[in-house]
Amino acid sequence: MDLVDVEHARLIFTDLLVAQAVRRCQLPTLTETVQLVDKAIEIAQLFRKAQLPPLQPPRPSVEKVLATETHSAVTFADVAYEWMSCGDKRQASRSKQVLRSRFRRHVIPFLGHRPVSIIEPREILSVVRAIEAAGHHRMAYYTFHDIRSIYRYAIAHGLSEEDPTSILTNAIRQPKPKDFAMPMDRGSIGRLLVAISRYRSKPWSTAGHMLRLLPMVFLRASELRTLEWSFVDLDAAMIAIPGNRMKSGRPHVVPLARQAVRILEDVQSITGSGHFVFTSRPGVDRPMDYSMFYVMLGAIGFRGIVSSHGFRVLASSWLNEQGWRADAIERQLAHVGRGPVRHRYNLADYLPERRKMMQAWADHLENLEREASAGRKSGIQEASPGRNL
Repeated sequence: MDLVDVEHARLIFTDLLVAQAVRRCQLPTLTETVQLVDKAIEIAQLFRKAQLPPLQPPRPSVEKVLATETHSAVTFADVAYEWMSCGDKRQASRSKQVLRSRFRRHVIPFLGHRPVSIIEPREILSVVRAIEAAGHHRMAYYTFHDIRSIYRYAIAHGLSEEDPTSILTNAIRQPKPKDFAMPMDRGSIGRLLVAISRYRSKPWSTAGHMLRLLPMVFLRASELRTLEWSFVDLDAAMIAIPGNRMKSGRPHVVPLARQAVRILEDVQSITGSGHFVFTSRPGVDRPMDYSMFYVMLGAIGFRGIVSSHGFRVLASSWLNEQGWRADAIERQLAHVGRGPVRHRYNLADYLPERRKMMQAWADHLENLEREASAGRKSGIQEASPGRNL
């Protein structure tokens, strides 16, 4: 593709796909998907011609630059790309792509050509303020912290004597925490579960199974979406996820309730010969797209009312109300405390109790769904889903 940032085009395509799927409550056909791809490429080309400098060829490492140039000639882009290539916190491929695309669009065009050692605080602040002005407050906050990390990297390698971000900390507004929406009353939860059970994806897709399993296992959406069969032991009714796939960075065990095992047994007949548990269709051995939960919740009428993370909040609230031990709940949520005692991590911590707890939670969800389903059959009038449930 001529004059196009492939990563940017892919992000545009994802936005177009989600928008159309939510608007129509179904995924586009193959023909429509091809049309969306063409549209995304066209938009990316126009954007690139208007605003972006040409994509740079692979840059030499900072060490090679230092060997041939003076410190004053080392640009911000040189250091930024080097930092991005060796950042151990950006392990997921999508995170790397998003980071590079964000910098290419919002940072490199304004700071990239400048020698890293002479950039002033006001220049960095203007970049962050421009992102905020576009309505991307969370992106602006994270971009500032990435720039600060780049300068720490530059100072460590002798490329800059000062960190211009150090005096800007109080000037950067921290975004409000995400509001993980979730209706909390019994009837609303039951209606949500009925809607989830009635969701029907394509016959060859396992998206519906993934949505039904989500409330039962306490996993984050990304952890469930990328689940591999090598992590699943149906005979032992257990999922064991390695640390490099968990947000906490520590291995995590999920005891499976009987209801969860049945769902996974159904999925095994579809994708069991592949690598990933949940895929869009047989023969495509890659996980579902990260937007899939958003699309499915929109399709059943709960977009903006329920979030995938909200099920974790719901489970924690109910289990605490029922008197289950707080440490067992926190361990099952993969929350690792920072204290000297809680920092010790044992995969088997509270495991017998957690197994009983997970079964009790699955039984509770099943009862709520049964009550809501019985209400529908008896003709009881139900309120439509809304934000103030």
